[in-house]
Amino acid sequence: MHRSTIRFPYSSILSFIHVYLLFCAVVFMAGCQATNFTPSTTLSNENDSNPLHGNETGKSLKNIETYRGLFIWGHEVRSFSLCGSSEELWVIDKTNGDAKAIHTILTNKPYQPIFVEIKGIRGNAPKDGFGTDYSGAIVFEELIHASKVEESWACREKYSEFIFKAQGNEPGWTIFITKSGIRFSSINHEKPFDFPLVKPTRHGTISIYSTQHDNHSLKLVINRTRCSDTMSDEMFGWKAEATLDGTLYSGCAKRGDQK
Repeated sequence: MHRSTIRFPYSSILSFIHVYLLFCAVVFMAGCQATNFTPSTTLSNENDSNPLHGNETGKSLKNIETYRGLFIWGHEVRSFSLCGSSEELWVIDKTNGDAKAIHTILTNKPYQPIFVEIKGIRGNAPKDGFGTDYSGAIVFEELIHASKVEESWACREKYSEFIFKAQGNEPGWTIFITKSGIRFSSINHEKPFDFPLVKPTRHGTISIYSTQHDNHSLKLVINRTRCSDTMSDEMFGWKAEATLDGTLYSGCAKRGDQK
C-alpha cells in the first residue's frame, strides 16, 4: 500500500510566508513604538520649560545663596545683573509670580530695572528659548527685598557695615545694629542714641533686642515677614517696631552681612 502524499501548491506556500513575515513586522513595529513613546508635557510657565542643566535645580536648599542686583522683566526679557557686574543672567522665576508682580508695581515703563535681593541658585544658561543668548542663568527661589533704583540705596547700600538696618516714616527714624553697638536716629531728636549691642531673644521668626544706656531704653522687635514702605513702595523682608523711652516707631528692616 502506498501512502498518499499531500502536496501544497508552491504559490500557496509563498503566500503563507509573505503573510507571516508581514504579521511579524507589524508586531515588531508596534513593540518599538510602545518602547520609545514619550508623552508630551504642557508647561504653563515659559520659564519652566528652560530648567538649569546639570541637575542644578535639584540642589539642596542648603546651597541656595543670597544675591543682590538689578532685575528686569519684560517681553522676551528676564535678566538679572549682580551689583558691580555687567554680566546679565537669564532669570528662571520660581516665586509663583511674586517677582513679576513686584517689578510691575515698582516700574512705570518697559525694561526698567529695579533693585532686588533674592535667594536663589546660579547655573548654566538654558539650551533653548530666549535664555540661550545669556552667559548663565539664576533661579529666583524667594524675593526678599525690592526697590526703585532711583529712590533707594539699591546697590550703593553698604551691607557689610551692619547686622540689621531698620527704618520708618512719620517721623523718619533709623536704627543700625552693628558689631559695635546699636544706634537710633530720628528727625525728632538732634542727636542719635547709642546703645550697647545685646544678644537678641528669639521666638520663631521674631528677634527682640532690649538694651539700655544713660537712662534711656530701647526695644527693637524684628519679625521675618514682608513689609512695605508707605512712602516709596520699597519692599522689605522684615517688619520692625522700635520703642524708645516709651515712644513707638513702626517701620521695616533689612539684614546686612555682619555676623
